[in-house]
Amino acid sequence: MEVKRYSDQYAEDIKRLVQEFQAESLAEYGMTYNDEALNQQIDALKHSAFIVEIDGHAQGILAGKEVYTPSGNDKVWHEVIWYMNENYRRYGLKLLAYGKEELKKEGFTHLVMVYMHNSKSDKLYDLYTRLGLTAMETNFIGRL
Repeated sequence: MEVKRYSDQYAEDIKRLVQEFQAESLAEYGMTYNDEALNQQIDALKHSAFIVEIDGHAQGILAGKEVYTPSGNDKVWHEVIWYMNENYRRYGLKLLAYGKEELKKEGFTHLVMVYMHNSKSDKLYDLYTRLGLTAMETNFIGRL
């Protein structure tokens, strides 16, 4: 098991992981991916993505985007996806720890992690709290 930065050699693995994430976490909100949109999303995130590689394949991903506070004083990394293949979820915290250290080196001052209100809400809320994160806002989604 190795945690490292994204590399294009894992593109197909990442596509599979994002599709698994969609099926497990986003489908209940009526959200789907098409291949073109999925490839664009991966291209947009790969410069700020970290993976867990096991036996030559990516089994987990943590990816996000750079944003700034309205004052422009703080460089914030906003998570878009943190997903581990179900068989390897025990490595998820190692992936997060690695990502946080790399982001600090790059000058990020804050980390925003997504908290989806679904069947895993309580576990994720408890985990984020144990990691020292503070709840900041709740978003609502609806079909247009």
